[in-house]
Amino acid sequence: MPCYSKHAQDRMSQRGIRKKRIEQCLKCPDIVIEPGKGLRQVFKTFEDGRRLKVVVDVEKDVVVSAMWL
Repeated sequence: MPCYSKHAQDRMSQRGIRKKRIEQCLKCPDIVIEPGKGLRQVFKTFEDGRRLKVVVDVEKDVVVSAMWL
């Protein structure tokens, strides 16, 4: 699993996102978008209806942000 940037850890704490959810999102995503610049956006909708977006720096294998949509 990837490392977590300080920014990602802060946002996860603020938004109530656990690492377990991030790992689930990265393991079994619904949608993956690669907009360029070495970033990947990964989306997953969970059984409770909430949708998670995780942004990963693919070159460094680092989660840079996460948010509920």
